[in-house]
Amino acid sequence: MEGQFNFLRVKNGRTYFARVTVASDPEVEGVRVLSTAGSQNPHTPEQWIDAARVGSEKASQMHLALGGDKIGLSVTSVLGTEVDTTDNIIEVASFCAAWKALGHVETDLSIEFDQEWRVSRLA
Repeated sequence: MEGQFNFLRVKNGRTYFARVTVASDPEVEGVRVLSTAGSQNPHTPEQWIDAARVGSEKASQMHLALGGDKIGLSVTSVLGTEVDTTDNIIEVASFCAAWKALGHVETDLSIEFDQEWRVSRLA
């Protein structure tokens, strides 16, 4: 199963953007980031790749804590712009994409801004 999340928000006149795609992968243990994940933009910062891994790991941990099966994840695509994208936004987008790849629905989640963007599960 594949999950993609497009993070597009405007807060205090500033635009925030990221698009991350994550696939569930039974051949993988934990989370891996494909070497081609940042290939849509040849200037993808390594910090964005790391943030995508962290976001997917956090989604996997929440999935397991809720009693879900252990499922490997592969981050297949990370896209942002130099102006509108930060590590924090990539992490949130990756969490949401992984959540969907794990079989959950986006409406389970809430994204809010408090000094930085945060994603949480609705009760």
